[in-house]
Amino acid sequence: MTLDGKPAVDQLTMLRYGTVLSFAAKAGLVAAVVVAFKQRIWITVRNKFLSVTALDSLFAAAEDAGALFNIEIYKQAKIAMLLAAFEWRNATKSDNLYGLSMSLWNTTASDTASPDWFDYYDRPSNPLIRVATHATFMGQAVSKSGTSIDICGSSWNCTYTINFTAPAYKCSELASGVGSRIKTLGDQKPPEGFSTKLLVPEGNYSYYAYTSGGEYSDQQMDTGKGGIPNMEPPFPEALGAFRTEPVIWIGYSVRTNPSDAAPHNRSMPGWSDAFVPKVIGCEHYEADYTVLFNFTGGQQLTNVTELKFIRRIIE
Repeated sequence: MTLDGKPAVDQLTMLRYGTVLSFAAKAGLVAAVVVAFKQRIWITVRNKFLSVTALDSLFAAAEDAGALFNIEIYKQAKIAMLLAAFEWRNATKSDNLYGLSMSLWNTTASDTASPDWFDYYDRPSNPLIRVATHATFMGQAVSKSGTSIDICGSSWNCTYTINFTAPAYKCSELASGVGSRIKTLGDQKPPEGFSTKLLVPEGNYSYYAYTSGGEYSDQQMDTGKGGIPNMEPPFPEALGAFRTEPVIWIGYSVRTNPSDAAPHNRSMPGWSDAFVPKVIGCEHYEADYTVLFNFTGGQQLTNVTELKFIRRIIE
């Protein structure tokens, strides 16, 4: 209540302090749970009779998901198994709601005790894709219904600016006009078959994009269930790593004279001169953003007031 009616200051600094504190708290909690789990295992071993299989499963419970299917350890070590439930590979839960991961991961082996075992990134999760698609179409950050009222109230004008570093695409025009040749962008050449001939007036498309090169291939090697490679270890050092960052190639056609009536098809006079095909190439950059957030009358509005490109994500 002592802050009621006072202006908020140093919000970005406070946010950073809070982020550091939250990560430190989470790391400390995980370490405490692991230590408590190990101590509880030895209490159970000293006080109860367990089969060799149950002992193996109990010691592996925090690392090997397969060990969780041993019924005996639930009967003989209830507290230890409760602690093992905090393992990171299980979903988090808050206010009776399960957290949703932003990434999907594969694994190199079903046996997590194997010296060649590790998890590796596969692709973004479906919830992240849905949220990102929604935000793109809406042109604003996605939030739950009524959030702006909770934050600012219905009769207030709340405006603030934040700065952060995030990915961005830097686009350059590489071709313009019928028959023009598409330039290279750095060391990247346009995809085979991609040219202004695909676009009107020569082609059948008013918009054509190539976005599926390089890292965007879902599968990096021949794998089986759970992404386990079919080849024997050792595995390639680059497995699961982003080795290339492909250019996004986009072709589109614009009207030569937007105020004039356009011909409806290529058989009509003036079709060949009514459109100008263009091609742009976009490279993935790290960038500094300055974004203005405005909550007014229950509406959330955002505006990127400044964008500074720092460097390419992958050279």
